[in-house]
Amino acid sequence: MPRTLIFLTLMMVLLTADAGGQPAGYVDCYGGIDADGQYWFLLDRDGRPLEDGDWAYAAWAGPDGEIDPPDARGYPTGDDVKLPLSAERIEYSSFLLVVATWEKGYQDETGQERHPMDGEKIYCRIFDDPQESVGPETHYSDSQPHPVEWKMGDVFFCNFPGDPGEGRTAIPLRDAGGSAGSAPFLPLTEVGLRQSPPHLLQPAVQLEYVVPADADVSLKIHDRMGRQAAVLVDAPQKAGLHSQRWDAEGWPAGVYVAVLRVGEETVLRRIVLLQ
Repeated sequence: MPRTLIFLTLMMVLLTADAGGQPAGYVDCYGGIDADGQYWFLLDRDGRPLEDGDWAYAAWAGPDGEIDPPDARGYPTGDDVKLPLSAERIEYSSFLLVVATWEKGYQDETGQERHPMDGEKIYCRIFDDPQESVGPETHYSDSQPHPVEWKMGDVFFCNFPGDPGEGRTAIPLRDAGGSAGSAPFLPLTEVGLRQSPPHLLQPAVQLEYVVPADADVSLKIHDRMGRQAAVLVDAPQKAGLHSQRWDAEGWPAGVYVAVLRVGEETVLRRIVLLQ
């Protein structure tokens, strides 16, 4: 849906009061938008925005509250259950899914649909293909779990690995041995760089990067004008997954560029600083 419409819907949801006495509540699940109305593109495995019609759904994490990997067709496995009342499609590289929740004590009389109850966890899953085209080469990504609240107007802002701006469908279904929350988002065989989800209350940025082989490494931060804001690394490093934190106190909120150089290879990533 158009981003202006998503934002207006979001504002209405945030202003909605609880409606007591209802047999069910609803949770609105947003991908590609945060509580401040900031947008970014959900991306495919090649870094391009997801296309209209690509698949997105919400799922109940089951009694154990843990996210299980999808099967070869993209559907949940284990005790996870795909939820009804989901729009199940990407529009404008983002999504809004609406699912029903139940008050504790209600039972599903049909035996066909399972609505999460108060306190149970749900999550969202995105694919870089439409539902009818999902197969072994399709990539997917999982959000963090969200404990639902039985009320009208519960809101779930989905974070995917690398959000904002770099949240990608990164795990191929042929290798679906775990969710995006448990499998490495960055392949360890190539130079890679990502930002962890930014902290709303701290002027800091956490970066993860891959050094595929022992090499000289530099990691620097630049502002939009090209001025150097920080040098996080400038030294030889061993192969593996590394992490660095930029304590950005004194720097204004906004978009910066992280420049990672490993040997002769250079990777640039847009990063976001919140304050």
